[in-house]
Amino acid sequence: MITALAHGLIGSVLAVLLGLVAALVPQPPVGPSGAYNGPTPTIALQPSRPIVKRPVVLTIAGLPAAVRDLRLVGARSLPHPIGHGDWRIRLRAPAQPGPWMITLDFRLHGTAYSIPGAVVQVALHR
Repeated sequence: MITALAHGLIGSVLAVLLGLVAALVPQPPVGPSGAYNGPTPTIALQPSRPIVKRPVVLTIAGLPAAVRDLRLVGARSLPHPIGHGDWRIRLRAPAQPGPWMITLDFRLHGTAYSIPGAVVQVALHR
């Protein structure tokens, strides 16, 4: 009888310890899985035809207002919100002429998304 009681107690203690350990392990964000299905953002550039290594201002418009932690993949600076779902970032155009793939990473309602924003042609000179 004591052996059965000891096994039951040990099993209960192990179950509690496993539950505590599981609570400490980082959990993935809770939210819908799959691709982003929201509105497609619009990206405007100033100047509209960027030149290699020259300053560029990107305005990202049309994202949901609940978007958090927006960043451009590969950019050293972060965009800042300028209005309801609109963001702006100042950066330099890539060092090489040709297509510039702009990819947006962000969080929406606890879920991380990465979406293509635009492909822009970078010129060597004017």
